[in-house]
Amino acid sequence: MMFAKKRKKTLELSPDEIFLDSKNLPGFDRNQMEGRLVMLLSRRVALFVFLFFAIISFIMLGKLWNLQISHGATFRERAFFNSFDKHVLSPERGIIYDRNGEELAWNEARFKIVIDADKKDALEQIPDALRVQFFPKFSFDAFEKASDAPAVIIDDLSWESAERFIEAFPAVPFRIEASSARTYTDRSGFSHLLGYVGRSSDEPSSATKSGKTGVEKYYDLLLRGVDGVRLVETDAKNNIVSESLQQEAENGEALTLTIDADAQSKLYSAIGDVVEQYGFHGGAGVVVDVRTGEILAMTSYPEFNLNNFSHGISQEEFSRLNNDPHAPFFARVFNGTYIPGSIFKPIVALAALDKGIISPEKEIFSSGSISVPNPYFPDQPSIFRDWKAHGWVDMVRAIAVSSDVYFYTIGGGYGNQEGIGASAIERYAKLFGFGEPVFSGIDEARGMVPSPEHAEEWRIGDTYHFSIGQNNLQVTPIQVARFVSMLAEHGKVPDLHFVEEPDEARSVVTAYPLPDVVVLDEDFSIIQEGMALAAKPGGTAQALAGLGVDFGAKTGTAEIGNGRVNSWIMGYAPLNDPHVAMTVVLESGSETNLVGAASVSRTFMQWFIQHMPEYVK
Repeated sequence: MMFAKKRKKTLELSPDEIFLDSKNLPGFDRNQMEGRLVMLLSRRVALFVFLFFAIISFIMLGKLWNLQISHGATFRERAFFNSFDKHVLSPERGIIYDRNGEELAWNEARFKIVIDADKKDALEQIPDALRVQFFPKFSFDAFEKASDAPAVIIDDLSWESAERFIEAFPAVPFRIEASSARTYTDRSGFSHLLGYVGRSSDEPSSATKSGKTGVEKYYDLLLRGVDGVRLVETDAKNNIVSESLQQEAENGEALTLTIDADAQSKLYSAIGDVVEQYGFHGGAGVVVDVRTGEILAMTSYPEFNLNNFSHGISQEEFSRLNNDPHAPFFARVFNGTYIPGSIFKPIVALAALDKGIISPEKEIFSSGSISVPNPYFPDQPSIFRDWKAHGWVDMVRAIAVSSDVYFYTIGGGYGNQEGIGASAIERYAKLFGFGEPVFSGIDEARGMVPSPEHAEEWRIGDTYHFSIGQNNLQVTPIQVARFVSMLAEHGKVPDLHFVEEPDEARSVVTAYPLPDVVVLDEDFSIIQEGMALAAKPGGTAQALAGLGVDFGAKTGTAEIGNGRVNSWIMGYAPLNDPHVAMTVVLESGSETNLVGAASVSRTFMQWFIQHMPEYVK
């Protein structure tokens, strides 16, 4: 027994003692919560938590009772009879200004009558006779095929007119919405440039109008902004129960044009006075700052009232304008194609100098005509007449007096003088942009430059006529404005534009890329010397003499048949440091008429020198 082991006495340890003893352990880490006692929640805290969740549950049960039991029938009826409609919020269209900040196109507060697509069946209650009377511009057939968007039945109403309209059709759930009417300046000369807005032909029931012509069309995306959307709940009686804004409308951006409103109106009136007094069919004019390419004025005559289109034009008035033989809808600056006549001669002269076939000092005798053998009738030579006998003329004087014989000779050749030929004339005409548009991004005619290579038959007479700007050559006024600017700047192509800002707008309509014409400066100087002499007494552009400013200019009288002619003038000033260039064409006047585009240019430049002297001094 003495060898028996003693039993070890074990001690029972409580958790508290363990945690207390742990404080003496080396490496004890308090950040890991070692040595902390975990305390149970008190009964008070547990009771508070229980009461909180009980109250929340009671509130939710009460709300559910209210929705499902107390007012369940009301809300079921509302859900059944009420409807939700998306109302388009039309943005304010951007304002168009002239270069001096004068408003040319703006918006006036008006009202429109609208009906939701899901209520279109109510339109059947309107008799056909009243449809024609009250809705002459609305297409019911198109509306029936349209989407679920609300449709504008009629717009541009005063509040009083809108209320009377609603009262006239009490059974139809029409509603009145705020709108705006595009309004344009009452100054003359802006119709073709500004254009107008109207409903989209693809979406006749749409509330938002889009640009149809002119600047309103070219810059439509910038001007019109972005539609907004409002969700509206209405009851069975068409009363608004609730509404919420889903997307706010974004107004369009403003545009500032390079156009001077005073110069534009003056140019238009100067053209109009001569057209009406001397029997022309119409006319157009362009004024350009050759240093910057800014277009200061650009107008076509005749025009039409823009506000009639914006506020509503009758079918009778539209038919009258559309059938007018003077074509008031025709934007002649961009789309009028005309035979240029003698304003084309500087190109032939420049080509002859550049190719070295004649010196500017060499004289050619003009007896009033030249004749060449007729291969079909040898006893009847073909005669090509000058507009008068000029005697001996060198290149400078030939430009000044516009000698046809001189340009027949250097163009097609005659006697011992070699001509440059029709193909060279074609090439130089295209170098100066004829046959190409002036702008990219707008509707514009290209005109036509005849080509001997593509003609079925080309004879020497065709080259003679080509040399003096006749034949099938067709140019636009805006092309001639670019051309005369290039002559003023020794071949440099102007960056023509008619919008100043914003910068994004300049990328919508851009100048057509055309390389500069590389010809010796002394050759350009010869052309300019001839145009300077033309604008002095005795020259064809002497109408610009005596205004206190020296001009370089060239006139043209283009025969178009039946005793009718187009009258042209192009020019620039001041002579030694050109700032401004001008082009005017008068369409289809009598060939016996001695008053034409030169008279327009004098009237306008007298005003221009007085009111805008910074461009000519």
